[in-house]
Amino acid sequence: LGRLLGRSTSVMLRMRADNAFADKVIDRFGTGITITSNREEDFEFSVKARADADLYSWVFRCGGGVEILAPISACEEYKKLCYAAQI
Repeated sequence: LGRLLGRSTSVMLRMRADNAFADKVIDRFGTGITITSNREEDFEFSVKARADADLYSWVFRCGGGVEILAPISACEEYKKLCYAAQI
């Protein structure tokens, strides 16, 4: 897992965030995000960014208000880190 978190290349991430987290998303990624779905309670967006420990930490600190949807590899890495943190 450690070698995966050390990657420096960006990937296209698809994420979902509660509308209350819109400012946090813009603070994190800037205005270069592409909103792909905007509903009353949340929105989905795509952004090219590194899927690394810094991103996963930020998502975790959002307390469920932000979720990684794709790629599957980023979702699995995040889940592994969350599981490892519980031990």
